[in-house]
Amino acid sequence: MGFGKTVHSVSMLGFLQNAQQIHWPFLVVVPLSTLSNWVKEFKKWLPELNVIVYIGNHASREVGNVLYGDIYG
Repeated sequence: MGFGKTVHSVSMLGFLQNAQQIHWPFLVVVPLSTLSNWVKEFKKWLPELNVIVYIGNHASREVGNVLYGDIYG
């Protein structure tokens, strides 16, 4: 059984968008193994939110690893 992180996150973004009228782009980073569940929950609980899924390829992950090494070295 989970701790409700997904539903909590979805409801927080819904609150920001609907009650606070904050319509910024929001970035949610999740493990690849849970990605399909997150998308499903967003569509279920906040269908008006435009969800864009990005999965980086090997080359983009390598760039991230190099940048991470440069920053945190």
